[in-house]
Amino acid sequence: MNELDKAHGIYVHVPFCKRKCLYCDFLSQPCADEDLMLRYAEAVCKEIAARKADVAGNATIYFGGGTPSLLPLSGIADIVTALKQYGFWRRPAAATIDCNPGTADGEKLSAYREMGFDRISFGVQSFNDNELKTIGRIHNAEAALDAIKTAKDVGFERINADLMYGLPCQTLESLEQSLVQMAALDLEHISVYGLILEEGTPLERLVTAGRMVLPGEELTDGMYDLVMGYLPRAGYERYEISNFARAGGYSRHNLVYWNYLPYLGFGAGATGFDGLSRRSGVVSIEKYIEDPLSAEVEELSAEDIFSEYLFMNLRKREGVSLPEFRRRYQCVLKNFDFAGHFDKIRKKLQGAEYGELVRFKDDDRFSLTERGFALGNVVFLECLQD
Repeated sequence: MNELDKAHGIYVHVPFCKRKCLYCDFLSQPCADEDLMLRYAEAVCKEIAARKADVAGNATIYFGGGTPSLLPLSGIADIVTALKQYGFWRRPAAATIDCNPGTADGEKLSAYREMGFDRISFGVQSFNDNELKTIGRIHNAEAALDAIKTAKDVGFERINADLMYGLPCQTLESLEQSLVQMAALDLEHISVYGLILEEGTPLERLVTAGRMVLPGEELTDGMYDLVMGYLPRAGYERYEISNFARAGGYSRHNLVYWNYLPYLGFGAGATGFDGLSRRSGVVSIEKYIEDPLSAEVEELSAEDIFSEYLFMNLRKREGVSLPEFRRRYQCVLKNFDFAGHFDKIRKKLQGAEYGELVRFKDDDRFSLTERGFALGNVVFLECLQD
């Protein structure tokens, strides 16, 4: 069976949060209406049932958001039951749920474990209370530490925590303190993201108005270097641009995306990919509840697929393999000039300006260097251009 014949991952979107963070541009809305959240969960179950003919293998499961841990337990349980009933949750390689430490408690975490989630991801972002308050997080450092301890106590061995740098008020010293605390927790996985000032967010408006100041480029570069040096010394392997793991504890679900494999998405605004086209659910929560099957489908050209394959695989330490792409797509992209397109990219990236960014392993495999990881967008743009 070809990898394109089945979904390798299942994503469920929960678009609710207790309070929207200042930097967030994800599809989510603050919500305290339990009835609305349960109606949404019911709609997700209807979508799952209606799409039971979609083919999924031993897929990974990921509940993201928003804040899935804000959804009442009965809503999470109903969605989990529907996924299992209709054959989407079959001994998954990993079943992850995102959790905000400010919405976690022992009852919820224990229930998630009993439902079958074997991995949990906490949006910690910082262990500095002032930094957390500045970006609008609803938890403090103590709550994050308590949530992680409780998760371990109820049986979670696979735990991820997110960390951010480039935050307002953040210094090299405060970032290092967060790194030290994070590493001391002995987590399987850590994801690290530089703050991106997204257009239209409250943070972008505050910065534009001069009411909030972000670290300058030199300081942000120093923060990047600090993170990328500290975590490997603490025993974490950098296997993807923003992700670190101990003892091979990679994010199996995210590897589905980075390997450019098919996946299914359920919920408002959730995206799915079958290897040839992209399906995007309606972004309005109320419209989704009315019609869970409303979606747009974008057919991808062969050139789109090739560019996106390069873009996604380059995020990984191991990089891009033309033989792998050809093996997967040669039966469906019969008139595509695999070697010609790859040669075009290779000639671009073998130029002097990319010498420190890209490493060619042979004629049809290449990956980013350490400097390339820092300046990956420069290479990505070349891969996405005609």
